[in-house]
Amino acid sequence: INHALVREGERLDVYLDTEGFPTVGIGHLVTEHDGLKLGDRITSNQSRAFFEVDTQWAEQAALQQAAEIGIKDDYFIAALISVNFQLGVNWTKVFRTTYPAIVNHEFDKAIVNLRRSKWYKQTPVRVEDFINALEKAKSFKDRPLKKTRSIAGAGVAGASLAGGELIAEVTEKIQPLVGYSDMIKTAFVILALVG
Repeated sequence: INHALVREGERLDVYLDTEGFPTVGIGHLVTEHDGLKLGDRITSNQSRAFFEVDTQWAEQAALQQAAEIGIKDDYFIAALISVNFQLGVNWTKVFRTTYPAIVNHEFDKAIVNLRRSKWYKQTPVRVEDFINALEKAKSFKDRPLKKTRSIAGAGVAGASLAGGELIAEVTEKIQPLVGYSDMIKTAFVILALVG
C-alpha cells in the first residue's frame, strides 16, 4: 500500500489521468457518486479516505490473484496491489495473454508482453516495478502446478488436467491391477530364470 502511495503521488485538484479520466487524491478515479468535476479541490483527509477505500479492493484482488498464481511472497503481493490500484481489478481480463502467462509461471513471456504494452508506454516505471517482482518470482522453487497448464498424454485427446486430477485418474486405472502384482512379479522372476 505504501508502494502505491509513493508511485501515485497526491493531487488535491481533480485532473485528467493519462487515459483522460477525472482523477483526484492518490490516483482515485472520480465517480459520479463523488460529486466532483474537473478543477474541484478536496482536502488531504478526503484524499486519504478515498485512498483507504481504493486500497482495500486493490489488496483483496491482489490476494486472490496471488493465490491463483501460487505465490505468497509479500513483495510480489505488494506489486500486485499496486497493479490493481493503478489499472483496476479487471486488468487480468485486459491482459489476455500476459495474465495467463503469469499464472502458468511463464514470467519471461509475461515480461516481454508487458514491455510491449500501452501501459508500459504510459507509465514505464510502474511497469518495471511489476517486472522486478516477476523477475524475483522466477527464483521460487515451491510453485504448485496450476490448473491452466495442459498435461499431455493423459489418455484422453486434448484433456487438460491439473496434477491432482491426473494422479486420481492414473490411480483409478492402476487400482484394478494391484491384485495381480504378485502374479506379475512371479512371471518376471520366471522369465529372468528361463532367459
